[in-house]
Amino acid sequence: MTNKERATAQNAKGTGTATVPAPMYETPTSVTASSNRSAPTVQSAFAGGEYDNGPGHYAVDTSAEAAAAIAPVAMQLRAVVHKVLCLHPDGLTVDETCAIAGYARYSLQPRFTELLRKSVIRDTGARRRNVSGRRAIVWRATVLDRMEGEA
Repeated sequence: MTNKERATAQNAKGTGTATVPAPMYETPTSVTASSNRSAPTVQSAFAGGEYDNGPGHYAVDTSAEAAAAIAPVAMQLRAVVHKVLCLHPDGLTVDETCAIAGYARYSLQPRFTELLRKSVIRDTGARRRNVSGRRAIVWRATVLDRMEGEA
């Protein structure tokens, strides 16, 4: 049984806990850029209380329960999204990010809103078709904008 299947089974049993698979990328600890334009890593935007308000939710009991269940791993998931976006300077849609990172859309989609509210990512203005055929926002890590401005 995979971690994702285990999490689904646990939630179906009503345990209220979720096991999230380990990300393909380690949680980075500092922003670096080399002369060969390799992707930066994430600075302490994921530590030190910058995301102390936790995952958002609607004023509905099931939404609040879901936010509470994901809270222990939300910072790690935000780091996964940010790392993947840093590795793709032209930007990615949510679906593209999920496919690269190997996570389900329902795990990562809310992290985009959280990162947007903290100005860690931005809407590039570009749109690409997602898996359903609808137009989707192409997101970009704002640290890449700052690095390009400094170059």
